Amino acid sequence: MKGVGFLRNVWKELPHLNLGSSLRYVRMMAGRGGETVRLHPRHHPGLSFDIRAAGSDRWTFREIFVHEVYREVVEQVGHARRFVDLGANIGLASLYFLERFPEAQGLAVEANPATFAMLERNLAGECAKGRACLFLGAAWSRDGAVAGDDGGSPDGFSRFSVRSVPATTAGGAGLIPARRVETLLDAQGWDRVDLIKIDIEGAEVELFRGGADWLERTHCVAMEFHDDSARQCDWPAVLARHGMREIKTGDPHTAIGIRG
Repeated sequence: MKGVGFLRNVWKELPHLNLGSSLRYVRMMAGRGGETVRLHPRHHPGLSFDIRAAGSDRWTFREIFVHEVYREVVEQVGHARRFVDLGANIGLASLYFLERFPEAQGLAVEANPATFAMLERNLAGECAKGRACLFLGAAWSRDGAVAGDDGGSPDGFSRFSVRSVPATTAGGAGLIPARRVETLLDAQGWDRVDLIKIDIEGAEVELFRGGADWLERTHCVAMEFHDDSARQCDWPAVLARHGMREIKTGDPHTAIGIRG
């Protein structure tokens, strides 16, 4: 073990895990577990998922199932039949929404191929039940392709982002599909959606550069901005133009826009 510092790093998570998960989590954090570990949140019976020992997955677990950063979003939406998770990562936000909205179907979109493999693993049961669909690709300002960039992170995914490429290279090897939000909704046959959650590591600037008419089909949008992206997206003005209003939250990283 690593003494007081180690205990301080894990003690807040342990009450949120069942006993078996707690033991596996401690071993993982101590560097004695495998590459992935399966967790069962104590207060979310029936849910289980894998996280990777390396990188940022444990922080994602903390945000969604310990701090419940999307609890206020769920309370504002109230009832949902359809949601879109842009920047779905390993699927924890989608699992949270599927649990809180028991009649909902979700579309989970993730651009990083390695992380998408974890998303597939974690949402396999929901996909089999017809409650979830997955798309390997990026939400973008136009349909086409983008290039991935891991930012030199040792694990290859903790600082993953995407960047534009010339339209003529859209079919190039190693590129990632990019789709407008309208295209994603149309592919599902969804004329309207109750919630769109967006956490795409700064690509929100490019997403909004392509216009935000998809907000006309959206009841609630939950945004995580990065650096100066809220100003660059002109967030309050965009909401107002599309008949939505901003709701201030206790989480400085999450902004909510809602219709009406």
